[in-house]
Amino acid sequence: RTDSINQVAVSLAVAAAGVGNDPIAWYGDLKRVFVLPPGELVPLLKAPDMTLSGSTFEGVTPAEQWFGRMVIESPDGGRFMEIAIRKDILSFNRSGAPRDGFETLEITMGGHSPQNELLATRVPTLDTPIPYSFFGADVAFRRVLRSD
Repeated sequence: RTDSINQVAVSLAVAAAGVGNDPIAWYGDLKRVFVLPPGELVPLLKAPDMTLSGSTFEGVTPAEQWFGRMVIESPDGGRFMEIAIRKDILSFNRSGAPRDGFETLEITMGGHSPQNELLATRVPTLDTPIPYSFFGADVAFRRVLRSD
């Protein structure tokens, strides 16, 4: 079942999760618990200027899901930004990483050439500039302090 509510503006934010393990979407007082097929990229949000898709992986049980990958695409599908959990997260060595480098994420952006070849580049650090012209919007990364 799909819910669709027209929005004037869309604001996306990622914050530390509370206690619980169910994927939940909130809109005002309306709460929806949902389960996604693991490993399958599924559209989560469609807006006139972008589509946000995500794929999950299972936790300890199939009922526990975590997002492992999110993809933001331009309306024509020609440009994208992928945010994924590092595959080597358990063996990641912070001492060899660049200053302001991503420690748990791998960020890739790209698109298709006029010959329809896939062109992609890794975004290595928080301060890597993303041109406004890439999505027609500002894209920025910042470190969020955890309060645990």
